[in-house]
Amino acid sequence: MAILLLLALFLAWPTAGLSIVIFVALYIGRGILRKKARMHEVDKLRAHKALAKGESNPPSWLQNEEKCEAFIHGIQNLPIGNINTFKVLYGKFT
Repeated sequence: MAILLLLALFLAWPTAGLSIVIFVALYIGRGILRKKARMHEVDKLRAHKALAKGESNPPSWLQNEEKCEAFIHGIQNLPIGNINTFKVLYGKFT
């Protein structure tokens, strides 16, 4: 990031300061993306802990028969290899 700052300062005169504005935008954007990535990892960890404890929240669409059928149809048509999708689906949802 330091090299990018030096480059932005070096190019500030020919670009009328636009390179400094771009540098600040990149610096802020980098921070925002890091924060989102960190929160995603925290959410995944929280979900793994909840599953390990046996706590789970079923999806809201589980009560909607039409959406369940669309989900099951989509899963059945996935090329997963040697996994029997019927056992996976009906083992989890029944």
